[in-house]
Amino acid sequence: MGKLLYLENGHITSRLWYAWYDGSYQAIDVSGKTKAAALASLPTPTPNFVQQVARSKEEAIAFVKDMQAEALLASPL
Repeated sequence: MGKLLYLENGHITSRLWYAWYDGSYQAIDVSGKTKAAALASLPTPTPNFVQQVARSKEEAIAFVKDMQAEALLASPL
């Protein structure tokens, strides 16, 4: 899967989001965090999540919904 970057005024506007489903879709911005810090920012117990590159929380959730990942994210491993 390729990474899409959008440039506005010469700045990269995409951010890395962790998105999960727990009755409704949630997403948090983990750009600039280490992997350990990003995982620590997820709720406890850690849900199944998807890493998504997007410009905003709403866009990240829309991409995850387009993947129709609800069943995968809602099921335990």
